[in-house]
Amino acid sequence: MTHSLHRRGDRESLKQDFVVLGCPATGVNKKGSAPNTQKFLSICYKHGPINLGDMKTGNIYNTTMDDILSRVTDGTIVQCTFDNREKIVALLKDLKENRPGISVIISGVTDVVQQCMTEAGMGRIHSLEYSLGTWGKRRNCPISDPGDRDHVRPCHDRRRFSTQDGPGREAGTQNIG
Repeated sequence: MTHSLHRRGDRESLKQDFVVLGCPATGVNKKGSAPNTQKFLSICYKHGPINLGDMKTGNIYNTTMDDILSRVTDGTIVQCTFDNREKIVALLKDLKENRPGISVIISGVTDVVQQCMTEAGMGRIHSLEYSLGTWGKRRNCPISDPGDRDHVRPCHDRRRFSTQDGPGREAGTQNIG
């Protein structure tokens, strides 16, 4: 899976592209979080993601959902990718009703994510993160078509800031745990 902020493309190609992360928070709910993370993954899975998994175990293309669930430990961060706005709205409604107890981050085009949240009865996005592209010396980076959202340059020097509006690829965060 690519990191959600480094997906590239125009608005049209990204408006149905959603990455959902489930993250327990160190010092808040990391200890004992494995069952909550498993619950989050199970909820996501029933909404038909095009991919799902974690960085250590892998994803549904190289292992089974049962294997992914069995390897979740306290602190595991998981990712689910969706290609359909309606699935995200249904997922948000389900997460709101069945609160998994971990933080949920949805990455996508900001106004589309906000529309989904509003439709699901979630309120406003409370924080945003932008990717400002690739900075610094890029001569050693693999060549990748900047319009191809499926390929990522691994040597990003990201600059981060929070804001409520502006162009670019953003990650909206909403605490529903």
